[in-house]
Amino acid sequence: MAKEKEKIVALIFAFFLLGGTAHAETYGPLTFSLPTGWQCTIQKSSDVCLDKNASKPNGVLVVTFKNRTPEDTLVYYQNQLSAPRPLKTGEVITPSQVKLIRQITLNGQQWIEAVHHNSEILGYYTHYLVTVADPYAVLVSITVSDQDYAELMTNLGPTINSMKVAVQQPATAQNSPPQTVSAPQAPVQDVTPAPARHKSKMLLYLGVGLAVALFLLVYAIVQ
Repeated sequence: MAKEKEKIVALIFAFFLLGGTAHAETYGPLTFSLPTGWQCTIQKSSDVCLDKNASKPNGVLVVTFKNRTPEDTLVYYQNQLSAPRPLKTGEVITPSQVKLIRQITLNGQQWIEAVHHNSEILGYYTHYLVTVADPYAVLVSITVSDQDYAELMTNLGPTINSMKVAVQQPATAQNSPPQTVSAPQAPVQDVTPAPARHKSKMLLYLGVGLAVALFLLVYAIVQ
């Protein structure tokens, strides 16, 4: 586990430095650049981005945002992403493996970044990046097949590094960023859990864009 986490951290460091981007995209409050050949289309409430030059999609980037509520804080999202997510395949439920959870800064904005394996589809990694910036909560997810993980994430490194939110979160005690977590761990125990109804809404928010994206992935694979 330690060696695998070190490899993921090294890869994340590498993709911030390597790769090239060609054009800018704006989706709601978020602006970001994409590599040559990547295109985004709006699917329901999400922006779904794929490499149109690839013979079949080996990964997908999804951007989703919603109006922020008082419960939408970085601490809340850290807790959500620190815990394994159940993946149901038929009658079998498999908890995802949390490979990384930490706080990062992108262009002056605090984000929570997490890496899960088997959280959305078996045999895929998913990077989650979430931030709160009044009046929005913004989620970016990148789901990549195991065999293409290193190459695709290197190509998308500059995309992540370019992400900029149009509005900045206010510096209040409620929204102060959590401490950086150096290794996967259970949710912070001294944080009061959100109300059950809000938790249900947030789990839907975390999955709404990925449901569309994974449909596109499966569709492309079976063609």
